Amino acid sequence: MIAAPETFRAVICHRCAKPIRVSQKLENRAAHRASEGKDIESQVFVLRCGACERESVYSASQIVDFPKSRARRILASR
Repeated sequence: MIAAPETFRAVICHRCAKPIRVSQKLENRAAHRASEGKDIESQVFVLRCGACERESVYSASQIVDFPKSRARRILASR
């Protein structure tokens, strides 16, 4: 049996600092641009935070790994 990854990819909300999970499509697009040697800083997208319900613009370079245990604590605190 394959173990589930212990991290997830997300950006940090500009307003409430909670992680916003990034879709697999966005992850793949950023990885593809990086592998082609293109500047990922120029790739931007809009995401809505599930915690504060606000939208903001994020750069592909802002995508980071978060531990899944942190996500569970954040969801439990809602």
